[in-house]
Amino acid sequence: MVVTYLETVIFYCLRQINQDRSVFSILHLLNGKKSSQTIQDAHLFQLTKFFQAFPMITRSDFINCLDRAEQEGFIQRVDEHVYHLTTDGEVELNKNLEENPFPHHLNGWTYHSLTTVFWERLSLFVQVCSNLVHNQSEYIPVQRKQDTQIWLKRTIQGVKVSKEEFARQLYREICSCLETEPDLNPGFLIIRLSGYQRYGLTSKQAANFFNQEEYYYHMQFLNLLHFMIKRIHQIPDTLPLLNLILTDLNEPASFTISTGKTFALVKRGYTIDEIAELRNLKRSTIEDHLVEVALMDKTFDITPIVSLEKQKMIMLAKEQSNSKQLKLIRELTNGIDYFEIRLVLAKFGDDGK
Repeated sequence: MVVTYLETVIFYCLRQINQDRSVFSILHLLNGKKSSQTIQDAHLFQLTKFFQAFPMITRSDFINCLDRAEQEGFIQRVDEHVYHLTTDGEVELNKNLEENPFPHHLNGWTYHSLTTVFWERLSLFVQVCSNLVHNQSEYIPVQRKQDTQIWLKRTIQGVKVSKEEFARQLYREICSCLETEPDLNPGFLIIRLSGYQRYGLTSKQAANFFNQEEYYYHMQFLNLLHFMIKRIHQIPDTLPLLNLILTDLNEPASFTISTGKTFALVKRGYTIDEIAELRNLKRSTIEDHLVEVALMDKTFDITPIVSLEKQKMIMLAKEQSNSKQLKLIRELTNGIDYFEIRLVLAKFGDDGK
């Protein structure tokens, strides 16, 4: 059996979670589910790069991958929805990672909220500039969203240079951005772009063109977009036209909207129970929010919620058990509350400080 790229990613995630979570937590991660549990898992198991890496995967596709891998002896079910990587699976994973390491610039959690809009704007930007230079006004825009078209119209109207210079500058900036990283293959992006009398390929077509698996190509494409976003943020004055794509977009939200509301109340001194009552939410929901805050904001002081003594007990139990399983840690700490364990693990992760 030839292990696919998607299966390689799943194997890696299985190794990271180490039987501490349901296998479907991986599906939620790859789909980019914005739940407190998925966000916590992404950070706790150091899988943030894969957040929303494959939003197109269905539950059926995912289960088919598991069934195939189990039949080949690469993974083994140890409990309902819980699997572990076998020795053969480890060997296959290590071999595949040596041949095709995960892309260096992939950063799903940081850029997932910007990636789609960035690509929609960039692809339309290039197409329109190319057709402007050739005085072509009749063509089918590659992006049909009204918001994207309105943004581009306003952007072009605001730049006071000739259309030829405008197009040349955009071309120079794209080249300059991509040429700074020798490990990238700009062709993965260029082949997707449309222009005068030319339409870019779809993701599936591009994968076929490069004779690659679709999931492998998609991750390389994401890697390119994430690199470009990072680079534009680093040197906006050097890439002024590309920076226009991101200028009016908010930075990736640290918290989900509901968590942000809860955190605002925490900073005003409200207790968990008071916030639950004020927001008409369950206490467990507010607890989920606080775990998310602890993950995102390392300056958040959890001592008023979990005493220093309990924090030390939880981290010691985690080290002794070599596990992030809440049930096992709870047994080793004489029944400390699950929420307190989750909060401490979120706060300190693998630092052990």
